Amino acid sequence: MFIKYLLALFVTLFLGPGIGHLILGQYKKAFLLLGIALFFVVLTAVILMFSIDMNSVPHNLDAMKEYVKNLLAQKSSTMFYVDMPIAAVWAYAFADIIRSVVNEYKRQIKDNR
Repeated sequence: MFIKYLLALFVTLFLGPGIGHLILGQYKKAFLLLGIALFFVVLTAVILMFSIDMNSVPHNLDAMKEYVKNLLAQKSSTMFYVDMPIAAVWAYAFADIIRSVVNEYKRQIKDNR
């Protein structure tokens, strides 16, 4: 019975918030978490997109790697404030699955009495 919760924790850890809730059948919560996380990922992409000067983008791969590294270093403080909500949603999803496990365990103990 608790193997599905372990699987939900595992996929949430590696695939992102909401995926574990899909496994548990908590569809409303899953799609809400996925939507919030997707919003912040898109916001991050938009912030990076508007900070790029298209005339300065190199065309060879090695120069592109260096360009992206420099861009992320320049925008690190902005990225921190945008990425923190994603981390918070991820942590909430993980904690909520753990809370579901505890509630299920308590329910089973109460039923066995």
